[in-house]
Amino acid sequence: MKLIIKLALFLSLVAGLSAGAMSYVFQLTHPIITQAQKEAETKQLNAIYKQSHFQSVSFDHKKYPLIENIYEAKKDEKREGYVYKISTPGYGGHIVYLVALDQSGRYLGYSPIDVTTETSGFGSRVGTKEMADRINKKQIGSGIDTLSGATISSKAVVKGIEQATAHYQKHYK
Repeated sequence: MKLIIKLALFLSLVAGLSAGAMSYVFQLTHPIITQAQKEAETKQLNAIYKQSHFQSVSFDHKKYPLIENIYEAKKDEKREGYVYKISTPGYGGHIVYLVALDQSGRYLGYSPIDVTTETSGFGSRVGTKEMADRINKKQIGSGIDTLSGATISSKAVVKGIEQATAHYQKHYK
């Protein structure tokens, strides 16, 4: 009986120390990871709207739950369009991406941020040029084709784009 108690205490001590170490490492790395994610997002925004200034726009998250953020793109104080950051549930988890709409009602750019939760080689294809080609330069309302073999993931992307489009048409068109 004493051996069981000693082993249980030892296991509790090891688990507590491990949890403490993991918490400490998380506190050290979280700000660095967050900053790197922001920089990557800014880089993707600048790839869509070159030499533009971006400002976050407030919106009703309850009406548009898939939209994480909306950025207004301005160049020389002239509005160029809007970029929507969308997080939508796919097959394996959330797919996070940017989709830009210009002033003429055209999808200017699609830029995946995180598709790592999707099945490699299938659902992860929503993060490739193949998916971007189905979206970029299309007019709103012309329909976006899904990817064969990645139907659930690509339908999720399209659903998020439809929500962004609905917001755009209601508030900016």
